[in-house]
Amino acid sequence: MRKYVLLFTALLGLQLAVVPSLSAKALEPVKGRVGLGYTESSGNTDESKMNFTLNLTQKRSEQLKFGYDALAIYGKSDGQKNADKKQLRFSSEFIKNDKFSWYANLGYMEDEFAGYEEQYKLGLGMINYFIKGEETVFSCSLGLDFTKEEYTDHTSDDETWLRVGLDGKRKVADNIRFAGHFGFLAPKDDTDECYRTETAVGLIFTINEKIDAEMKYIIDYNKAPVDNKEKYDRTFITSISYKI
Repeated sequence: MRKYVLLFTALLGLQLAVVPSLSAKALEPVKGRVGLGYTESSGNTDESKMNFTLNLTQKRSEQLKFGYDALAIYGKSDGQKNADKKQLRFSSEFIKNDKFSWYANLGYMEDEFAGYEEQYKLGLGMINYFIKGEETVFSCSLGLDFTKEEYTDHTSDDETWLRVGLDGKRKVADNIRFAGHFGFLAPKDDTDECYRTETAVGLIFTINEKIDAEMKYIIDYNKAPVDNKEKYDRTFITSISYKI
């Protein structure tokens, strides 16, 4: 519990640091989705599990937007735990103009079955928007990730990663939206032997003003995983979300 308190204290401190006066302008309400559903995975786990998702944003001013994301996957088989993954992420986007932004984010992860006791992450970089509209968004990001990782085999590692990302969203029908992400991470040393990729594609179906249904397929690849762990983790998530 202590690590969660420390993490959220850091997030609150970052908010206060980048917003000189919260009373200068009324904050816009938090918007987003809270979801609950089932997960099918292969790789380091091969079971059906329960998932919880949280995706929220808040525009603090015309130049500043915050994002809050969480994912929890938990499963049991024959009375034994077979999945226990938790992810938390706080992001801030400093908007320069319609085409360009700076970003900073903090993240925390536990994934026992992929070999991660704990992972802390700080990300800094820039975002270039090729398309930024109401129905279509397409952007490229470039930055650095600083990670501190503790593994279940009692080893640890600190690393600096170069991150390149592509993100897209598009309204494909009145009640259907597409979202996709691809990220490539390479360390400063041993790029050919130690890179990572993350890919996610999904569809969001609008049911009514307050309820969405989502299907998402995620592939995480680690060229140099923790000893005795799989390089690929594939996850298919289905969930029903309540819109805030």
